[in-house]
Amino acid sequence: MRALVLLLLLLSPAALYSDMSPEVVLAAGGAPAIAASRSRLLVVFQTSDQLRGVFADFDGKPIGEPFTIASDPGPCAVASDGRDFLVGWTANGEVRAAMVRESEAVESLPPIPGTAALEWGERLTAAFNGALYFLFWNDASAHAAVISTDGVIGRLLDFPDLKSIGGAVGDPSRLVAVGTSPMIVGRVVGVWAATVDASLNVSPAVLIAGEPFTAGSGRPIANWPAIAAGANGYLATWLRGRTSRLQKIESTRLTPELSTLDVFPSAAIGWTFGRDLNDNSQNWGDHYDSPRLAAAGREFVVVWALDSGGPAYGVWATFVDGSGAPVVTMPIATRAKYSFQFFAGLPDVVGFPDGHALVVYARNPGQIVARSITDAPAPRRRPVRR
Repeated sequence: MRALVLLLLLLSPAALYSDMSPEVVLAAGGAPAIAASRSRLLVVFQTSDQLRGVFADFDGKPIGEPFTIASDPGPCAVASDGRDFLVGWTANGEVRAAMVRESEAVESLPPIPGTAALEWGERLTAAFNGALYFLFWNDASAHAAVISTDGVIGRLLDFPDLKSIGGAVGDPSRLVAVGTSPMIVGRVVGVWAATVDASLNVSPAVLIAGEPFTAGSGRPIANWPAIAAGANGYLATWLRGRTSRLQKIESTRLTPELSTLDVFPSAAIGWTFGRDLNDNSQNWGDHYDSPRLAAAGREFVVVWALDSGGPAYGVWATFVDGSGAPVVTMPIATRAKYSFQFFAGLPDVVGFPDGHALVVYARNPGQIVARSITDAPAPRRRPVRR
C-alpha cells in the first residue's frame, strides 16, 4: 500500500510539472519566519531558551552558523529593507524588536510602549514599505509600531476595525494590511483590508470576504490572512471555515483600489467567499494551519500545514497564476513522502523574480528545514552515449 501511495505521488501533476530541491537542514529549533534582502535570507526561529537566526543563500543553503538574537523566545516575525532586517517577537508580556545586520550584529531596541502578549498565539507580522518598517501585533485590536531603518521607534498606529493583522505590503505612498475582525455576534466575521498612507493615517477597514456571526450557528473561522503584490494589484489569501467542519484556503485578487475580483456571494444572506485553492472536503478530520503567501515572478506561492491522521499530514504548497487560478498543488514534506512518524508544520515562504520560492518549516527531530520549489518541470537529463 505504501508503495502505491508513493507511485501515485510520483505520477501526480505536481511531480510532472513542478520541481523541488532536497531538504537543507539550517538549524535546530522550531517556528521559523523568513525574509529576503538583496543578497541573502534571514531565517529566525525559536529554541527552548533563545530566539535565534541563521543566514542562507537564495537556494536555502546556510551562510555561517546560527546566532542568538534574544534570550527570551516567543512568536516572531522578520522583514528586510533590502540590506538589513527587523526582527520582532513577544516576550514576558511585551513586544520586542531588534535590528539584525548582515555582519550578524544584533541591535536590540527598547520594548514597544504599551504592548501586551498576543492572546491567541498568532504570529506577529513585520513589513517594509520602502522607507519604514511596520511591526504589527494585537491585544483587543490590532496595532503597529513604525520603526526607521536606523532602529528608531516612531509612531504607534491603531487599527480599531481589526482584531489582528496577518500580512502587509506596499510602498511609501500606501501600505495595504489585511487582517481579521473581532468575533462578535451580529457582526461579519471575515478578512478585511486597511491602508496606511504616507502621513501614517490609517483608513477604515473594507471587507474582503466573510459571513455574519449568529448565535447557535457554530463559530466561523477566518484566520491567517496574507497579501502579496503582483503586476496588476494584489493577491490575498486566508483560512476559512467553521468549527469542526469544512475548511478552505481561499484567495482573491485585489485591484489597486482594493476591489475584489474573485469573491462571490453565497445563497446565505450576507455570506461571501473567495476562490477555493484547497479544502478538506474529502476528510473533515483534516485541519489546515498557518497559510503564508509570497509573490514569485509572475505567480504567487501559498504554503500551509495540513494536520491529518493520514499520509497527507505535513507541509503543502500551491502556485497561483496572475489570473488567480491555482496552477499546481505539491506536497512539500508529508508522511507519504517520509514515514508515519514524520511531523512537519509552521511553514513560511519567500519568492523571487525568477519564479522560484524558498519554503522553510519545522520538522522532527527539532529541525528547521529549507526547500526550494518551482512550478517549472525538472530539467531532463540527456542520455550519455558511449
